[in-house]
Amino acid sequence: MRVLFSDLDRTLIHSHRHEISGEKIPAEYYKDRIQSYISVSNLNAVEIYCRENLFVPVTTRHMAQYERLSPLYEKLKFRYALICNGAVLLENNIPDKKWNDESVRLTEPYFNALKEIHKYFMTVHAKEHIHFIEPFFVYVKTDRPDETYNFLKDKYKGIDVYCNEYKVYCIPESISKGNCVKRFKEIYCKDMKDFAVGDSMFDFPMMKECSYAFAPADCDFYDGNIKRLDMPFDFSRIFEIMEDFR
Repeated sequence: MRVLFSDLDRTLIHSHRHEISGEKIPAEYYKDRIQSYISVSNLNAVEIYCRENLFVPVTTRHMAQYERLSPLYEKLKFRYALICNGAVLLENNIPDKKWNDESVRLTEPYFNALKEIHKYFMTVHAKEHIHFIEPFFVYVKTDRPDETYNFLKDKYKGIDVYCNEYKVYCIPESISKGNCVKRFKEIYCKDMKDFAVGDSMFDFPMMKECSYAFAPADCDFYDGNIKRLDMPFDFSRIFEIMEDFR
């Protein structure tokens, strides 16, 4: 049995702003409009894979954002999902209180730093673009992401800063995707062959934690045990490669 830890946005699903070829169906609705899609071929591939293996979404989406993915969940019904960058574990779409309590404990030493960052954001960005997902992380939507990123990187010890298109996230390293995947493996899939797939720096810690990883062909943020693939990812191809690991 294998486990694949998979990022969601731009990895398994794609925004309505980015065209993908082939047949696709809605993965998410927001304000009564389609916000993101999944290709039918990838949906079918994941459905088949899940019959005998474990597929665990790992996403920085917080609960309200993840709940918008109800069309995707209804199709695939993931048993487990790691949201809020892994700080929150869902089992059958229900938060695991024990996991959450441990995440709160792990992020407590960084809460004052997160409050300082939030205060800084409030002085330079519009309030409606700032989001404090207490007590786990803070992020801002900005038209100056590089400027914000360069100001914050390395400023707070133990806080990872990620820049993703027009958003800048500040997340304690204790709940990096890698650390949360490590926690999950120790409890739920200690003896499984483990893989990861993602498209950005957010996913680097998760890739590093797993035995083998899949990343974009032009990936320059990770050079470990990795297979570089063209985007958008073809999950049928990913599962074929995973089959070679006996």
